[in-house]
This record gives sequence, structure tokens and C-alpha cells, in this order.
Amino acid sequence: MDANTLQATQNDGIGFRYDLMTVTPNTLKAHRLTWFAGQQGKATAMAERILNAYFTEGQNIVEVQVLTDLATEVGLDAEAAKTFLLSDIGIQEIRNLEQQAIAQGIHGVPHIRIGQTVVSGAQSIEVFLNTLQNAMAELSPA
Repeated sequence: MDANTLQATQNDGIGFRYDLMTVTPNTLKAHRLTWFAGQQGKATAMAERILNAYFTEGQNIVEVQVLTDLATEVGLDAEAAKTFLLSDIGIQEIRNLEQQAIAQGIHGVPHIRIGQTVVSGAQSIEVFLNTLQNAMAELSPA
């Protein structure tokens, strides 16, 4: 799977560095932090920063201090982020979102619906381009 990811993204400017990853993290805290950031309109920035920290920098996104530092980089208050991460706030909300995703048939990420097609996992630009073209053809009158 890692080799497929590297191949699919090699021309996309995404620098996956599996050699730097020393742990396979439980991502609950990272998901909670993204949810918390979303309360402040910063979910996308937070998710992007966490993904970059893990996949290209090899940071351990399980550690509260690492996540707190990432939160400050996207403009969140460090103390508020740390206090949040040390609490249980947001756990049930994340579990509920997870159950909703499973109920919709989502079992992996990324999971993107384009027209009638679902693109799942790391895919090349060509896959997305073909999927977008097919979706446009579905919308165009015959």
C-alpha cells in the first residue's frame, strides 16, 4: 500500500517520508484537534498541518505537545489546545462522526464522491481527471 501511495503521488509534489515514521499512531487526538480547530474555522488548516507533520516530517502525532505545537502554527491558542487535548471533550463527537462515515460505506481516506463515482485512497491526478470528466459527461445532456 505504501508503494502505491508513493507511486500515485510522486508527480504531485507530496513528499511522503515513510522512512521518518517511527510509530503508527492512534489518530483519535489528531481527529479531536481537527474537530476543535473546526470550532474556530481552522479545520482544513489543522488537518493539512497534521498530515504534513506525520507524512512528510515524521512527527509523532500522538504526543500532546507535538499536537499543541501544530495547533499554534495554524493560529490556535496553545494553552486552549493543550487543555482540550488533555480532556475528554470531543471524543464522543468524533466517535459519532466515525459511525456516520461507516454507515455511509466509508472505510478509508481519502474518500471522495465525484458524480456517481467514489475515489478512495491515494490516487494519481489521472484518476481524478478521468473521474471528473466522467462526472461532467453524466451531467451533460446526450
